[in-house]
Amino acid sequence: MPCLVYEVGQLNSRNMAVDNRKTHLLCFLYSVLWTLTVLKGQLAKAAGPTQASITVSIQAGDSAVKVFHDGAWSKICATDWDSKDAQVVCRMLGYWHGQGTAVLGQANLGDVILVDNMDCHGNETSLAQCNFNGFKPTVCSVPAVGAVRCDAASEVHVRLADGYAPWEGRLEVQNGGVWRPVCHQDFDDFDAQVVCRMLGLRSKGGKAHTEQKFALSNLPPLIYRLDCTGAETEITQCKGKDYNQGEQCTNAGVECYSCGALYTGERGEVQSENFPLSYPRYSDCLYVIRPANEKQLYKLEFGNFSTEQCCDTLEASVLKDASNMPGGTKYSGKAAPPLLLGKAFALHFVTDGSNSMQGFHAKWSPALVEDVVSVTCEAGQFTVDIDLNFLKRLYPLSSEATIALADPSCVGTIRSTNGEDHLIISSKTNSCGTKIVSSGKVTQYNNFLVDRVFAQGNTMIVRDRRWEIPFQCTVGSSDDFQVHYNPVPDRGRRAAILPEVVPEVTSAHVRQRREVRGSVSVDLTFPVTFTPYQDRAFNLVASIPLSRRLGDDIDLRLEMTGGDLDLKMVLQNCYTKPNIVTNTTYYIIQDGCSKDSSTEILSLKQHVTDFRFTAFEFAGDFPLVYVTCDVRICSANENTPKCTQSCIAPAPLAEKRSVNEPIINRKSESKLGLYKISFGPITLRK
Repeated sequence: MPCLVYEVGQLNSRNMAVDNRKTHLLCFLYSVLWTLTVLKGQLAKAAGPTQASITVSIQAGDSAVKVFHDGAWSKICATDWDSKDAQVVCRMLGYWHGQGTAVLGQANLGDVILVDNMDCHGNETSLAQCNFNGFKPTVCSVPAVGAVRCDAASEVHVRLADGYAPWEGRLEVQNGGVWRPVCHQDFDDFDAQVVCRMLGLRSKGGKAHTEQKFALSNLPPLIYRLDCTGAETEITQCKGKDYNQGEQCTNAGVECYSCGALYTGERGEVQSENFPLSYPRYSDCLYVIRPANEKQLYKLEFGNFSTEQCCDTLEASVLKDASNMPGGTKYSGKAAPPLLLGKAFALHFVTDGSNSMQGFHAKWSPALVEDVVSVTCEAGQFTVDIDLNFLKRLYPLSSEATIALADPSCVGTIRSTNGEDHLIISSKTNSCGTKIVSSGKVTQYNNFLVDRVFAQGNTMIVRDRRWEIPFQCTVGSSDDFQVHYNPVPDRGRRAAILPEVVPEVTSAHVRQRREVRGSVSVDLTFPVTFTPYQDRAFNLVASIPLSRRLGDDIDLRLEMTGGDLDLKMVLQNCYTKPNIVTNTTYYIIQDGCSKDSSTEILSLKQHVTDFRFTAFEFAGDFPLVYVTCDVRICSANENTPKCTQSCIAPAPLAEKRSVNEPIINRKSESKLGLYKISFGPITLRK
């Protein structure tokens, strides 16, 4: 109320002046107090109701926000409506870790709108903590009402801590790089099932623990209440409530399985509880085999297997990746699972309370080609059966066109049955490169199965062998073949070095021929040497005889001896052979240029030529390679086509010297002409 001061007459006394000043001061203080009281009331009116008096709702198919207050529902005018407001609404709706997006809802005739100018910071837990105008009839300045779209947050990680195994423990959620627990409040098996699903352990099942079974975390909880239906794929899709300081809480725990083990070794054994004695009743066990080498393919083979036919099952599955959940074919009774091939495996063993039997025992190890190949031997022939579906998981590039016996022409045909492809190769014992070894009354027929990587456009040259399996069939002198498959380890088969045979030289243009076998020393009268080197820098001479693996570099040097400055050396051709008596040849350099894709001429000097090629082999059972080069010795000043190092074919050789050919001394002249020089053998290691 206003403060009134009445002055009666003119009182000049000193006491009256003092009283008048006191009266004005008291009146001023009273006015300030009255003003503050009025402002407090207005602020309280504008702040609206308390948190407990506001409820929000969104109906299916309609994203408009409805607010319940004082016994009535109303909508919110979209003036100043934004995502901060929407985030608070989503939090009130149970999206404890979600994102709220503000959208404009359709304003319909007859809508009751009592709230306007909603202004939230985004961190509130209720709209009652935000500033707004209401609750009172409002004429909305925009033809829309506030609406929201609530989305679950992404990249939320969970883990189980302080348990015996990775599938049990205290539930923790990562928040800001810190793992924080979840309260036990209303935590049940539906919540546990979603957690197990997030961890990739199982799609159904999971047991909740609210009795603090696992150690208590020393950090404050992140979630006070979690409310899942069990159908969600992540807990962010569940309703919930953030933890507030002071709320009573014990840590929730989850048990996805009651027993099991995790294996990470390259090889090992896995078995049911108590094996070979009877396994426990009422068990739900998970055994995960996940070797550390993710590039290797492994096999899982079952030995003993015995469960109750009706009720106790083993679910065996191949895991594709770290997030893949167990889920495969179920086996029971005496029918053991077949050989499994993959990078990781999961065995889910479930038993009931009735009869208990021995259980199971299995081994895993790196998978080999032998695991997908079988050989049967019959009188006079043998048959190879390759499971292509499994093989292509080991070697995706293997195909019926590249797999053959020792003779590369002995390939197979594909037979398909129930979606499974098998490559069948049949051969008589006296063909396809089969080697016969007789010993007393027993005869062995030896061959090998190989997957060759051919040179591009040339099935005569093999760049690599993806894999190779030697095998043998044994037969008595009067018996049929023993039906068995006996893969023997490849210990590096070596063919005997053929005796040196130098063919007779028939070309009139070939002055001399030199076969270099096992040594780099040559006669001083021969003007060219052939030297293998160990390194790319041509600093270290390789040991003799030369041995390389397929795909290794072979560095060779051709050098004219004597250092005669009046002469020069021109490289024309280099070709290879599987032995020195065959007519089969493969050119790596022709007319002075590289012809083989792996061959590179590194250096061309007056007296020295360096070149390199990648070790290969001839298709078939040929573990040796010989190299022969054609080199021409010319006058250093002669620039005719035949004496020019280029990719142009040289002119036909002439018997007589051209009149334009430079004159050199008689000693140098004696070395002019075309020479053949060979190096070998190069032994190809396996």
